[in-house]
Amino acid sequence: MALSGNFSDLILRDVEANRPAPGIPGRLFFNLTTHLWQRDTGSVWEDCEAAQFGGDATAIHTDGVDEFTGLTEKTSPVATDLLLIEDWGMESSYPNHPKKKVQVGNLANALALDGLAPTGGMTGQVLAKVSGADFAYAWATPAAGGGGGNPLLLGELMPPPSSGWTWLNQGSATFTDHSTYQYLYGPAGSGGTNTRAVLRPMATGNRLSVMLKPLMSPLPYQGLGMLVRNSANGRLMQFAVYLPGGNLNADRFGNEFGNWNGGIGAHSLSDWAIAMPFYWGFKLDATNIYFQLSLIGDNTEANWQTIFTIALADYIGAIDQVGPFIYSEGSLSTASLALMHWNLYS
Repeated sequence: MALSGNFSDLILRDVEANRPAPGIPGRLFFNLTTHLWQRDTGSVWEDCEAAQFGGDATAIHTDGVDEFTGLTEKTSPVATDLLLIEDWGMESSYPNHPKKKVQVGNLANALALDGLAPTGGMTGQVLAKVSGADFAYAWATPAAGGGGGNPLLLGELMPPPSSGWTWLNQGSATFTDHSTYQYLYGPAGSGGTNTRAVLRPMATGNRLSVMLKPLMSPLPYQGLGMLVRNSANGRLMQFAVYLPGGNLNADRFGNEFGNWNGGIGAHSLSDWAIAMPFYWGFKLDATNIYFQLSLIGDNTEANWQTIFTIALADYIGAIDQVGPFIYSEGSLSTASLALMHWNLYS
């Protein structure tokens, strides 16, 4: 059939259900159902353009409420994706509802973050800003107790680690996790000296603050405290409070606890008694180990009093372990303490 000279017969516009049968080559038809231009080949209506909406063959384009029901949601949007918004407010006056677009990267933070969060990360990490740019996030590990960060509040207690400890002369002693503190217990001995310790790594440049709470009766020849150790030669330095009495004594030992090598010094705790339990502290550099006490326990140097400054070259040589210990002599009583606070930092 020949083409008509009437323009309205050559370019048609309607829904697909009302499209005439093919048979007049050259006619154009705008399909309101698919929103595509089609041409009459004489035998079929052929699309003149690629499918819209990302080529989703299952999409429905009826210009009605079901238009987007066939679209597949993108699971991992990126900042350059475009979000199409159709204005249904003009339905009664404009058959093809006007559409607007917005780049996903320009959405409000709460919406964009859901699709723009960085991949990877580990359990326990949080999203943190890495620059002032919009959506500049990265996975970060928050400061945590048990040697993970510095206390910022006065008197803040940081629960000690529940694992990663190494026993020294354990015997039948136990070290029990109670979530907010660790409990070190040693049964009464049958004679001789019974010192039990648990240790963790310490390195040059480290600082440590701890809090120990005695949990034993003040019977003779009992004690508790902190020690530092050179694991290579077994030498150690012990900082202890012995009961009764109350002085803080520092001593050297070689070959674990079997070889006392002399006292470093003694310090009266009379000024600290009203604040029991107080904070014990160590500071280790390449030359010295500093033993300190504090009523506050934060990471401000001015809040710590240095009790002993000991050169590493004086007997011990190096330090790579630190931890609490309990002591009992004979079979008079058990010895125990609660490790209330542990903060190892640089």
